Amino acid sequence: MGRLIISVLSTPDNVGRGRGRCDDCPAIDTRDTQLRAHIDRPGCSLSWRWYRNGERLCCVDLSFQDDRVLVTDAADRAMRQPQAILLLRTPCHYGGRRLWFECPSCDSRCAKLYFRNGIFRCRKCHGLAYRSQLMAKGDRPRLIAQRIRRSLGGQSNLASPFPARPPWVSWRAYCKLREKCERFEARALESLMARLRSGTRF
Repeated sequence: MGRLIISVLSTPDNVGRGRGRCDDCPAIDTRDTQLRAHIDRPGCSLSWRWYRNGERLCCVDLSFQDDRVLVTDAADRAMRQPQAILLLRTPCHYGGRRLWFECPSCDSRCAKLYFRNGIFRCRKCHGLAYRSQLMAKGDRPRLIAQRIRRSLGGQSNLASPFPARPPWVSWRAYCKLREKCERFEARALESLMARLRSGTRF
């Protein structure tokens, strides 16, 4: 077995709130640089361990082939039959190829698969939700505005000046992002004022 990789997950904050959250589940991502380095080298393998608060959540062994990844649940010694996850590659507009997983359940193309109940599946098959989907509706505009600011190299604080245009972003794209951010900042302010008027606790 090749390299051992350890990932640490934060403590989940949606316990008892219905749907599971993507952030709370161990996952493999084709965009992860460590995983991608092994995928591009058929025949190699690695062990991956996920921990939370010092407790091991799961451990899997990954073996890479040209068109698939073989996953074995290393924690369950009674079930050593590997699960095959197909790899798909699509051409990019400016050359190269983009790598995807094929969900073993619904055959959909996805960049990320989540480990739950002993199997890797896509977010929809596991019934997982994004953090923004589990937030109160009034908090979503603020979250979107903060995300746009961070994508431009700025701060999450909406009271801080809007970040300048980074060299890698065109003026056209920058103006669109700024307009979108200002729109969601206005919605966030409206939501804040409505809460203050109604006396809603934050």
